[in-house]
Amino acid sequence: MKCLVVIAHPLPDSLCHALAQHAVSTLIAHGHDVVVDDLHAAGFAPALTAAERESYYGPAFEGAATGPYAGRLLDAEALVLVFPTWWFGFPALLKGWFDRVWANCGGPWRSPRWVRRGGSTGSCCGNP
Repeated sequence: MKCLVVIAHPLPDSLCHALAQHAVSTLIAHGHDVVVDDLHAAGFAPALTAAERESYYGPAFEGAATGPYAGRLLDAEALVLVFPTWWFGFPALLKGWFDRVWANCGGPWRSPRWVRRGGSTGSCCGNP
């Protein structure tokens, strides 16, 4: 199975990164193909650009800057999100990833591969 692991934490020595590494090594040990997107390390910019926002309701989303992220998301058969819960929600970095990347690919739920899939979630609560 093709697995995409998305990490949204600024500190490489954090619990989130340790949990992500454990998930990655476990998935690989069980024969899965794993791709990791460490958003902070990659310098992912979470803010929508004016062009992206203007294209939300147009025929095509202006997603030149997020195309590689969208490609990896659409290629994945499983998605693992690793992030801290800060102020009762996602970190801004991950929220921006949802806003920019999911819009770029028309929303993965429109892909037949993502329809009617089971899943599970988990989160580590903590302060920023």
